[in-house]
This record gives sequence, C-alpha cells and structure tokens, in this order.
Amino acid sequence: MPQTSVQFTAVSSSVSEGVGTTTLTLSIANPSATAATTVEVYISGGTGTNADINTYTPQTVTFPAGSSANQTLTITVTNDAVYEGASETVIFGLQNVAGGNNNAATIFGFNSHTLTITENDPIDCTTGVGAARINEFRYDTSNTNDPDEFIEIRIQDPQPDVSCLSQYRIKLLNGSQPTAPNNADVINTTSLAGATVTSSGGYSYYILNYSNLMQNGGAQPDGLALVTPTGFKQVLSYEGDLTVEADPDFGGMSSTDVGVSQGGADTQSIRVNAAGTTWTVGAATIGTANP
Repeated sequence: MPQTSVQFTAVSSSVSEGVGTTTLTLSIANPSATAATTVEVYISGGTGTNADINTYTPQTVTFPAGSSANQTLTITVTNDAVYEGASETVIFGLQNVAGGNNNAATIFGFNSHTLTITENDPIDCTTGVGAARINEFRYDTSNTNDPDEFIEIRIQDPQPDVSCLSQYRIKLLNGSQPTAPNNADVINTTSLAGATVTSSGGYSYYILNYSNLMQNGGAQPDGLALVTPTGFKQVLSYEGDLTVEADPDFGGMSSTDVGVSQGGADTQSIRVNAAGTTWTVGAATIGTANP
C-alpha cells in the first residue's frame, strides 16, 4: 500500500499587515481509506515572531479518512500601529505527522512555507533619527547676484528616511520688510527633500543651494530658521537680533545672532564649531565637519 504523505501546496506567500487573516493550504497524497492523517503546523523561523500572527501556537491539521481534499489553516495577522520598516517573515514547518496508510504517513515535498508580512504603517518621522542643526551657510558673495549662497543642515546618524525629508523645513528671514523694528518676515521656505547629501564621521550633511535669495544683512538684520519633525526649532540671525513675525512655525520667536558677518567673500562661509557653541567666518567646509 503506497505511503501517505502531506505537504504545503506552496513554498511562500505574501500579505499586507492589515490583511486580517490569510490561509495556509496543505495537500495529501495516497490518503488512507480508513484512517485519518494528522500533521502539526508550527513556526520554525523567520524574522518575525508569533506575536506578528496573533501569538500563534502549533496547530493540528486533519485529513479525514478517504479524502484527498486539500486542508487549510487560517492564520490571523497582527495589525499593530508600529512602523517596523522592512517586511517580516514567518516560516512555518510541518512536524508530528501521524496516521495514513499503515499508520506511516510522512512529510514529503514542500515541508516549509514562508509567509512574508509587508509593512502597512506610516513611518514615524519623530523617532529614530539624530539631532539636527544649521551647521554652515553663506549669504553674501562678491557677485551682485549672489549665485553661490547655501545652507548646510547637519543631522546626526541615523539619517532620516527619505520620505521624512519634506518635514525638515528651512525658512529665509528678511529683516528689511518688518512692520516693527527688528522684526522679520519669512520670504522663502524649502525642505530637505531636494537637498544634496553627504555623510562623514557619523553625520549627514544636507546642502541647499540658493541664488540671490538670502538677504545680506546691513541696516536691518536677516536670518534663517530650521524646524524638524521632532519639533526642534532653531532661528539664527546675522548682523543683529530679530523676531519672526506671523509664521506657523516661528511666529514670535526671537533669533540667536551668530555674532559674525560674512563680507562677500566667495570662498568663505559662516560655520559653527563641533560643539555648536561658537560661530566663525572661514573657508567653506561644505559636506564635511567644521573645524
């Protein structure tokens, strides 16, 4: 009498975390006409855990005597609210097969099934990223059109996910249009989504290039400001102190004057030291650590 055997009908499948339930299908060959066949489905490995499938414990699948019909096992997928990033896998195996012809059923063929659970939660841009700051900028050059202005934002690794970069906003402040002395208007808003990025020494440097947009100080102070998804806000000014007028991010905030001015040198910039405490004018160090 031929030996009874059982297996999965497929080696893998993929579902979204939000699917609710999914099924594993098992098949039988040479079923016994008089004896049922049973097999246990257990978790044998994967990057996920039983918590990802509703605290799954080994389940027994039964093929009735005389039946060659496939049997299914319903798996409940846990839909949490946590962004895990990469897809997770749960590998199911077969064990403890019993019954069948001559009570000698075996496992043959597809003896494991890999279930891939794809992420359905939005990324949380407020956690898991390093501190950010305005690290360096140039607002004035010898060219009257100032084509080589830039702002560099330094973020401690790990880098934010690319989908989060639009939530890092940089605003240019113009002190020559205030409704009151030393007040400044926001004249331009840019995000890091279009920035050039380099990485060095545990930091990522995001560079935004401007052409004749950053104000040159003078009779009234001008400035720049950064807000991040974590709620961190930084307002800097040059050639004096200022207060930001009506703005959803910075309205009413006072600036920190960097205390130095640039003077129109094409190769120079204003940069802060490693500790973030002292601003100086010197040769631009775009994309690398400041001295």
